[in-house]
Amino acid sequence: MSVTAAGAVGRGAHRLSLSRQARVLGLVVGIAMAVFILNSTLLANLEPPASTIHVPWWSFVLVFFVVEAFPIHVHIRSEAHTISLSELGLVLALYLVSPSDLLLAQLLGVAVALGLVRKHHP
Repeated sequence: MSVTAAGAVGRGAHRLSLSRQARVLGLVVGIAMAVFILNSTLLANLEPPASTIHVPWWSFVLVFFVVEAFPIHVHIRSEAHTISLSELGLVLALYLVSPSDLLLAQLLGVAVALGLVRKHHP
């Protein structure tokens, strides 16, 4: 009898996790669609800020990759904190590239860092 109860709890927990996974996947797809629509309608016509420095957008892919792939780990007493410096690349890119290029560079750099270096599943 306890085996049946344990099996039922296990199956219920599995259903709950599938439901949670479906909600997360739906959220990710919804955000991706919103970003695509925003990028194709509003951000497509914006120009980068006036600057005498020309930096190609793909160089920010490298910046976002490095700051996400190698976060800083700080140990204070018995606590550990992880700090990502992704804001540095974001602030630089806001001044040097167009908004759509910034979005593309951040998406590619972070995706490659999380997928290849930190081994996160999609």
